[in-house]
Amino acid sequence: MFQLLFFIGWIGIFCGSVSGIYFIIRPEDFPLEPGNLDFNIVMYSVAIFYLILSIEKFVSIFGKGVEKAYTFKLKSGKIVITYQAIDRIIKGIIFEKSFIRESKIKITPTKTGVKLKIKLVCEERENLSGEISKMQEEIIKNLEVITAVKAESAEIIITDVIAKETISTEGE
Repeated sequence: MFQLLFFIGWIGIFCGSVSGIYFIIRPEDFPLEPGNLDFNIVMYSVAIFYLILSIEKFVSIFGKGVEKAYTFKLKSGKIVITYQAIDRIIKGIIFEKSFIRESKIKITPTKTGVKLKIKLVCEERENLSGEISKMQEEIIKNLEVITAVKAESAEIIITDVIAKETISTEGE
């Protein structure tokens, strides 16, 4: 929703800029004249729209806002699990592995659960793809067991592989 408003805002700023430049260069092409009632109504409407849009954007950026969360509705109430909690559970599983150096997790809600996109920086090791595959299955299984949130998919992208540092005994 915010992205749509942001997009509309930038389109409006662009159109306003182009129109302003064109109005300065060729004012006779505009059917409305400054000071005319129609012109004033149009200009005030556009100005009020962008004022409201900018206030909303300011509040959404600097306000507390609602934390992103996955909500279960039950007969007795509701359970809310924040994406931050899901992120911590996943990072706990990831960093149990000694060959993982960095991770970046993106959680996308779906109708029946979440989709995970995990970017990793790993240390070079034998059978890395097998280890990553096991970890992927472990993340999906543990996330559902711990939180009851179903991970529909866990896409793991290895962004970098760091060579193992070897300890040299030469020169001693």
